[in-house]
Amino acid sequence: HVKDKLSASERKKILRLIKKKHKTKKEVWGLINIVEKHGVIDYARKKMEEYKQKALDILDKYPDSAHKNSLKEIVEYTVQRKK
Repeated sequence: HVKDKLSASERKKILRLIKKKHKTKKEVWGLINIVEKHGVIDYARKKMEEYKQKALDILDKYPDSAHKNSLKEIVEYTVQRKK
């Protein structure tokens, strides 16, 4: 998704920085700015919600149990966590 929206120079910059082992804070923030500028975070959140719903729909086909509830909690936790 993101590579379709990036300019050639942005693509090169991102690939160079991803491969670099030690990044400065300025470089990391530069990557974050490019990603935010192109809506990648919003796109990833949307996809995450789609997969979450698919997982919950699959789980709903099974009878209620402690295991099912635990799996649902894991799905919710994974989507809601901040780090």
